[in-house]
Amino acid sequence: MPHILDRACRLSVLAEVRQRIVPLARGRVLEIGVGAGANFSYYDPDGITEWVGIDPSPEMLALAQRRAYHLHCATSLRTACAEALPFPDGTFDSVVTTYSFCSIADPMTALKEVKRTLKPDGQLLFCEHCLAPDPQKQRWQHRLTPLWRRAFGGCHLNRDFPKFLLEQEFVVDYSYRGYHGIPHWLTFSVEGSAFPKPLSK
Repeated sequence: MPHILDRACRLSVLAEVRQRIVPLARGRVLEIGVGAGANFSYYDPDGITEWVGIDPSPEMLALAQRRAYHLHCATSLRTACAEALPFPDGTFDSVVTTYSFCSIADPMTALKEVKRTLKPDGQLLFCEHCLAPDPQKQRWQHRLTPLWRRAFGGCHLNRDFPKFLLEQEFVVDYSYRGYHGIPHWLTFSVEGSAFPKPLSK
């Protein structure tokens, strides 16, 4: 499964998305769901002072370790879950997640952890496939998700990631919301940046 997921993550259409999102990371960076390191070659080495990657799979991290030379900065790979990030509050300038929240067991808790570990002026950079806006596509996503989840490492086709961001009170700037080709029940995606909500005065 790690090798199958690695190949899937390197599809050309996903590479184009990574090229738009990943280079925006700055300062101390945390990548959630680093997998086998599909994002490594897209980081801007001039903008990063330190990079940390987590993943719950030691097998995926072993593959990532072989590719970490692409990062050109201080790096650390750790076996950890997004729902319990092993870092102090306000540690990171940027958190990067690319096609990871579909398979996190408790995405709301994970977003709380992202918010906790971001600096007050930090940013979450994301690209995620998620629940489509079309009710007909949604019906297919709900029907297929139980089988899809078992076959592809816990991946959900029907996660409403934008709703999760709003419920966690992120301020969201979408750079793209739409379909990346077909089938539409798989390819509806969102990209952009999210920021901790400013405190009310």
